[in-house]
Amino acid sequence: MISRRKTGNAYTYMSADPVDRAYGKHNNLSEGTELDKTTKLIVERLGSDAQRFSGKTVLLAGGAGFLGKHFLSVFQKLNRSVLDAPCSVISVDNYITGSRYFDDKITHDPNITQVWDDVTHPLPIRTDIDFIIHG
Repeated sequence: MISRRKTGNAYTYMSADPVDRAYGKHNNLSEGTELDKTTKLIVERLGSDAQRFSGKTVLLAGGAGFLGKHFLSVFQKLNRSVLDAPCSVISVDNYITGSRYFDDKITHDPNITQVWDDVTHPLPIRTDIDFIIHG
């Protein structure tokens, strides 16, 4: 649901959905805080369904983009505090629009492998993939 509020001569559109608000479109929090709030909310909403990722391998296409970084944050949180066995995430991106620079908590995570490649070509991955997510 979108609400409209008049501010002076302009209108401000605001989502009533807490996920949209957590992304920071309507607050003044820093990006790290917004990502942490969004991650926490997503993990809470996954509930027991999150265990489907336990011990599995996930291929994340577009892992360096906006959505990809959110997915990586969610999988890190799941691995740290929810899953019985950590999942492995293979993050693939060609970096045409995504950033090659990740923060240290992603680059040093043993459960995340970053691959610089294009998913339109055969990938250099020799492991079974249980889930494919396109971010």
